[in-house]
Amino acid sequence: MLNRYRHFYLYAKGHYKKNDVMADLKKIASNYTAIDVEFISSNDIIRILTTEIWRLMDERLFSELISDISPDNIWKTNKFAQNETNGESDSYNYVHAILSKYLSILSFVTVFETIAGIETTVLELGEPDENILPLNPRRLTFH
Repeated sequence: MLNRYRHFYLYAKGHYKKNDVMADLKKIASNYTAIDVEFISSNDIIRILTTEIWRLMDERLFSELISDISPDNIWKTNKFAQNETNGESDSYNYVHAILSKYLSILSFVTVFETIAGIETTVLELGEPDENILPLNPRRLTFH
């Protein structure tokens, strides 16, 4: 059975071209929820992805993740402080910090596992869909 968050995973793993991350995630969320993209907010995306990220982590690690990307700990998260939608590199954007961290986590999730020489699919992602976002032509293999 295909993972319901598959297009978020595929985006995080580089199967889609990345232009404006927030706009891209809104398109994926629109496909996920069947709600027009114009009605999708950044908070909607955070709610959707938090459910999957929470499932992947234990409570302590999730708590650390949220604490570490807090504006109070900006010294830890300079990489995630850039607002990718308008190019401001010196302003901290908590929403972008959360989403950047979430995408980073999704990008490292194992898709295939080899046990006793047999490759098994751990996470069924299917194929990227060019009707959602343009495909990344540099991505030669899936997952």
